[in-house]
Amino acid sequence: MRQRLLRVVDDRWHVRLIVATATALLNTVRRRLATSPVATASLGRAMVGSALLSAYLKPTAQQRVQIHIAGDGPLREVVAECNGIGHVRGYVRNPQVDLPPRDGKWDVARAVGRGYFTVLRDLGLGEPYASTVPLVSGEIAQDLAYYLLQSEQVHSAVLLGVLIRRERVIAAGGCLVERLPDADESAMDQLSERIRTLGGISHWLWRHPDPIQLVYQLLEGGRPRILEVRPLRFRCRCRRSRALEVLMAMDRQALIDDLRQEATVEVRCGFCNAAYGFSREELDFYLRPLGRVH
Repeated sequence: MRQRLLRVVDDRWHVRLIVATATALLNTVRRRLATSPVATASLGRAMVGSALLSAYLKPTAQQRVQIHIAGDGPLREVVAECNGIGHVRGYVRNPQVDLPPRDGKWDVARAVGRGYFTVLRDLGLGEPYASTVPLVSGEIAQDLAYYLLQSEQVHSAVLLGVLIRRERVIAAGGCLVERLPDADESAMDQLSERIRTLGGISHWLWRHPDPIQLVYQLLEGGRPRILEVRPLRFRCRCRRSRALEVLMAMDRQALIDDLRQEATVEVRCGFCNAAYGFSREELDFYLRPLGRVH
C-alpha cells in the first residue's frame, strides 16, 4: 500500500476529502517502540489523524501539527505529529499495555480512557497554538471530529483504522470528510450512507490498497479534483544536539553524581527509541562550572 496523503475537493458534493494511508510507517513504529497490538492500534489512529490534519499546513517542514491524548486508561498518554511535508512520528507512554479485543476489535477506548484531546499547531511563527477538548469516546476518530467541531467549527466525518494480524499491521489509514458551506443536506445524507457501507476503514483499505479508490467510492457521481498528493513517511526530529540539551536541562549536580557512578549517560528518544550516549569526557566541558566529574 502506498503511503500518501490525498487532498481532494468536490464541486458537486461541496465537500473536502482528505485520505491518508500509513501501513508501512506504522510497522516501522511498531518495531522501534515494541508496542503491543492495542497500543499499536491506538498510536496508529492518532498518527493517521495527525497526517489528516497536516493537510491544512503549508508544505514545509517548519509547520507541524500534533495530537496529544491524555487519558486515565492504561496507555496514559498518546502523542502523534506530522509536519507539512508528511514526516510522521508518535509514541505512547506505556507501549506494552495488553488488553483483549472487544467485539472483534482492539479495545482502544478502554486503553485510552477518559481525559483530554489536544491539538497543537506550530506554524513556525513563534508560539504554537493549542486547543483542548474533553475526550468523548476514546476511539480517537470521534474525538478528532468533536475537536474539529468545537474548536474549528468544522462539520466533518472522520474514519481512522488500523488492521493488525499476528502483531503486524496489514492496513492502516483514514479519511476526513469536511462539509463546505454550500453542501446540500440530502447530499450529505448520501455521503453519510456511503461511509456507513464501507464497514471498517482499515478492512476497506486492506481490500483496496490504493487510496484513490476510496476517493472515487465516496464521491461517485461527483466532480472530485485532486488538489495535492503528498508522500507520508516515518521520520523523527531527534538528534544528538537535542539529546545534549535534555541533559543540560537536568539538575547538574545529579548529573555529576550519575557520571561518577557510570562511565556514560544515555538519553533515549521516546518517538523512535534512538539512544544517544555521552561519556564523562564529553560532558566534562559543560559541567566544569560545578566541578569536574572525575
